[in-house]
Amino acid sequence: MHELSTATWWLIAASTSMTTMAATGVYEALFVMPTWFADVPKSLALMRNRKSIKFWIPLQIITIASVITSSILNWNISTIHTTLVAADICFGLVWISTAVFFVPGVIAFQKLDLSKPAPLGLAARGHRWLRLSWLRQGAMIASALCFAITLAVI
Repeated sequence: MHELSTATWWLIAASTSMTTMAATGVYEALFVMPTWFADVPKSLALMRNRKSIKFWIPLQIITIASVITSSILNWNISTIHTTLVAADICFGLVWISTAVFFVPGVIAFQKLDLSKPAPLGLAARGHRWLRLSWLRQGAMIASALCFAITLAVI
């Protein structure tokens, strides 16, 4: 029987957590987030009532830890170096876009006074936010696929 190294276990953790992020992100992009902008500003109340932060924060922490650790432990393996770098770059793009655009957008949408009429362009801003979220979903999917390919090669 083949025994798995610590580096491989961390790679499995990175692949699993990234796949979980990608699958959940796509689910939310298809079925949850569109409801937020269906009838602004009233529908933004759905965004405020979300409890999924209790899911996303631990998943993000696990994913960050496993991606960094697996990358460090597997860095010198030449057969997987390219896919590992690609996975890391895609994951980095997810984090940068989340920090620079998506989280500030959610905060801005949550600060709106829902008892007042929607500000001009709010629905358009929300729909643009949704469209751009598909780029982030794509980067998560690409990262998850790169980690899966890396596991297949190792």
